[in-house]
Amino acid sequence: MIWEFKCPVCKEWKEIDWDRKDIKHTCHKMRESYYPPNPAKQHDAYLDTHNWTIEMEEIVVKLRGECCVVPGCIKRYQTLDHRIPYSEGGRTSVENFFPMCYEHNDAKGDMDYDDWLAEYYRKIN
Repeated sequence: MIWEFKCPVCKEWKEIDWDRKDIKHTCHKMRESYYPPNPAKQHDAYLDTHNWTIEMEEIVVKLRGECCVVPGCIKRYQTLDHRIPYSEGGRTSVENFFPMCYEHNDAKGDMDYDDWLAEYYRKIN
């Protein structure tokens, strides 16, 4: 998996292998050493895959809670969902994830969360 993030030194987007994110790197532009930001420090940093890491999931749940994000749902989350679908360019990032129950995750499918939610409430009201 590739981790894409903004360099804390020069602010340009960089990419490294996820397994190397805890190793000190050197900014080739500014020639200064840095540690890449982790998902907790840079919410818009992302992975180049649909799948997420446990570290990312823990951060999303800490930020957004353990309940499904669908208003009125009181179920504990069972998965994360890309708010903007991965298939439509949504990134695998803390910023783009919502905790959801399986029922709502399945119902949403590959739709944008906001579009789906508006359609969902039109159907049930």
